[in-house]
Amino acid sequence: MRPLKMLVAGERIGERAQKRLGGLVLSQPGEAAKDLAADLLATGHYVVDADDGERGRALYRAADPDRLGAFGWSYGGYMTFWIDTQTDRFKAISPGAGLPDLYSMYSQTDIHRYLTVFFNMKAPWENYQEYWDHSPMKFIGNVKTPTMILHGQADTRVPIPQAEEFYRALYERHVPVEYVTYPRENHGFVEPRHIQDRWQRYLVFFGKYLNNPPVTEPKAVVDRLSKDLP
Repeated sequence: MRPLKMLVAGERIGERAQKRLGGLVLSQPGEAAKDLAADLLATGHYVVDADDGERGRALYRAADPDRLGAFGWSYGGYMTFWIDTQTDRFKAISPGAGLPDLYSMYSQTDIHRYLTVFFNMKAPWENYQEYWDHSPMKFIGNVKTPTMILHGQADTRVPIPQAEEFYRALYERHVPVEYVTYPRENHGFVEPRHIQDRWQRYLVFFGKYLNNPPVTEPKAVVDRLSKDLP
């Protein structure tokens, strides 16, 4: 059976990722939010709850259960933070530009009122419990999976303190974690060297934990990035 690296994303970019990362990549786009905060977690529940029945068999039938990985960016970063706190199904997880704390995210982001769409048009101090119940940080004590967190240092959409919250908690709980930040990068990377480094780190990280060593990158690159892994 083959390794599966699951790309959780708000856009259909799985095909491009599959060409770079090999194995199998499942892109499961998130549902557009309407009225309920539960819509935020539609993709995460699809992944976490797919244990039984036809849906679960279709999702995982081609994959080696000992070589499952998940990664995502932005909304996908939020979802992979969530997955990290809800299941140990995956052997490695990499959230990028994600938001694990919706309460603090409200005041940090450059689109403050956007989050209220998911929470009855209320700010977090008016609806604390619902914001917290949908924050991966609430469940940080569940995380056991090796995790690689990637984030741009100049991100205004999801500011870097979001990543630092999750990283610090894993570090102090002695969960294997790598935390990589990129100078000058906002929510979407634009510098070619950083874009290349990000994809290479995926290859090396998942290569280690899914027993699927990269074959496209120079040995010197693989050796250098492997030294950063927990």
